[in-house]
This record gives sequence, C-alpha cells and structure tokens, in this order.
Amino acid sequence: SMNTRQLGDIGLLRVATFLVEHGISVSIPFTDSLRYDLIADWKGKLYKVQVKNNKIIKNGTIIPIITTSTNYKKGKWVQKEYNNIDWFIVYCRDNQKFYLLYPKELTKNTRAIWLRLYPAKNNQKKRTNLAEEFEIEKRLDL
Repeated sequence: SMNTRQLGDIGLLRVATFLVEHGISVSIPFTDSLRYDLIADWKGKLYKVQVKNNKIIKNGTIIPIITTSTNYKKGKWVQKEYNNIDWFIVYCRDNQKFYLLYPKELTKNTRAIWLRLYPAKNNQKKRTNLAEEFEIEKRLDL
C-alpha cells in the first residue's frame, strides 16, 4: 500500500500529464515548501495550482475534499489557506477524473466539500455539489 507522500506524487504527475496533454504548459517549483504544487501556463497567464489525490467514499457516492486542517484551536477547526493559489485540482484515483475548484469555493466555512457522483436521494439541489459540474474539462472548456 502507498503512503500519502507517494499518493501525492502520483496525483501531481497525473494532473501535470493531463494539463500538458491539453496544451497547458506546466512548471514544478524547486521546493516543496510552497502552498502550490505546480504552475499552469494557460492562455498567457500563470496559475498556481494545489493538487490533491482523493478517493471515493460512502458506497461510491462522494469524493471528499477536506478544507480545514486538523489543528483544532479553541473549539474551532482551522480553515486551510487557499488565498495564494489560483486552482485546486483534485485527481480522483477511483474514477481517474480531474476536478477543478477555485479558492472561493473552498472557504465556505465547512469542514469539507463533498462532490457527489449522483444526485442526492431526496433530490436536494441547494447544498449539493455534483461532481460532474466540477470536471476540469467543463470548467476550462478543454
């Protein structure tokens, strides 16, 4: 079984490969102490990208994106910092798809964002994030 570092490396390489295959140049920083994992050069602009390698949970219905860190301070979960990245790309290793979120979508004061692979059983739409709406091909019109 792979450790989180190896899964992270695979996620980074998968995302980089996907971007390059779609005509988006990729640069990887010299250090791994930055908040972003790669830089995407797309349509004349540079985008700082954070990459996550996630799996599907809850009987094949949900891809979870944890948006708080585990530092539980004074009874509050600490929101992760997304203000110095432009794109947050999730590689889902279970369905081999890529999902793009923007920082403002990650800071909605929830502990996690759940991307649903199927509509909720009660057909609730309001707080439901359908995964397919976040697929990178749709969001960037690739």
